Amino acid sequence: MEMDIIENNGNCIAQTTWHTWPNNNGGCDRGGCAGTKYIMNGGKFHMKAEFSSDGWMRVTMDGQEISVQPTPSNNARQYVHDTMSAAGGQIHSSQWTGWVPGGNCQGGGDLDGSVFTVSNVTIMGAMVQGKEPPPCADV
Repeated sequence: MEMDIIENNGNCIAQTTWHTWPNNNGGCDRGGCAGTKYIMNGGKFHMKAEFSSDGWMRVTMDGQEISVQPTPSNNARQYVHDTMSAAGGQIHSSQWTGWVPGGNCQGGGDLDGSVFTVSNVTIMGAMVQGKEPPPCADV
């Protein structure tokens, strides 16, 4: 399962995508259930992802919800719930060359000269497995 909170095409367009199963049978499969939003404010923005106890993921950019299509089915939602309950989740951030959201964006780019920043990450939830991590130190 891969739940993309944000995939970007530079400072042009962002996409939120549910990939709940690895086949190509429709719904939130490898192609995913996805929603896009153009990036404003010179590329600096605030993302928020919330996972409800029933498996629904809600993502906002600067307070505006990014709705995905097709709407994830109850089976997709249940799969997210079951996977998160059994295994938990991992936050992963990367930068790479390959597929990016479309839209009215320029192509190309310079991966070696590209930069991005992730800051002020806050995670709230319950431990599912493993040892509870130490709390963050006051800085």
